[in-house]
Amino acid sequence: MAFKSGSGLRNFLQSQREPSGLSQAIPFLVVAVLLMLQHAPLPGIQGVSAMPSLSIIAIFFWAVSGEDRLSYTSSFGLGLFKDLLTGTPLGLWGTTLLVMHMYTASQSSVLASASFVTNWISFSIVALACYVFVYFGVAWHVGETYAFGLVLPPFITTLMVFPVMTRLLDFIEQRLSLLGVGS
Repeated sequence: MAFKSGSGLRNFLQSQREPSGLSQAIPFLVVAVLLMLQHAPLPGIQGVSAMPSLSIIAIFFWAVSGEDRLSYTSSFGLGLFKDLLTGTPLGLWGTTLLVMHMYTASQSSVLASASFVTNWISFSIVALACYVFVYFGVAWHVGETYAFGLVLPPFITTLMVFPVMTRLLDFIEQRLSLLGVGS
C-alpha cells in the first residue's frame, strides 16, 4: 500500500496504536528504574541520605499529565518495591504513593493548566506530606521518634531536582505521544 501524503500515514499509524498496555508499561518501567537509581548505594553525609525521591516526582508528573499513564495499582506496587529497597514497613511507601497519586490525579485538571511555579509549589506540599507521613509511620512502627531533621535533606534535594526531572519526564511523554502510544 502506497501513501501519497503524510496525513494518510499518520492516520494509519494512529489506527495501529497499542491499547493502553504500552502506555502504562513505559512510565512504570521509568519509575522502577528511577527507584533503583535513587537507592543505589552512595555515601551519605554522616549517615544522612540526601538522595532525592525521584519516584515521588515521577508519580506526581504522570498523575498530572494523565491518570491513564500510570495506574493506581502500579503506584502501590512501586511503593511496595520502595519499601523493600529502603527497609520501611511493607506497605508504608505503597500507601503513601497511592494516596499521593490519587490526590494529585484528582487535581490534575487544575494542575495541567497551571504554571510551572504553581506545579512546583503544589509538588512541594505533596512531597512534604509524603515525607511526614512516612516519618511518622516509621516512628510508630519502631516505637521511637528520630530527629525530624533527617527528613529535610532528601526533601530539599527532591525539590531541587524537580525542574530537571520534570523536563526529562516531559521529554519521555512527548516521545510517547509522537510514537502514538497512549491517550
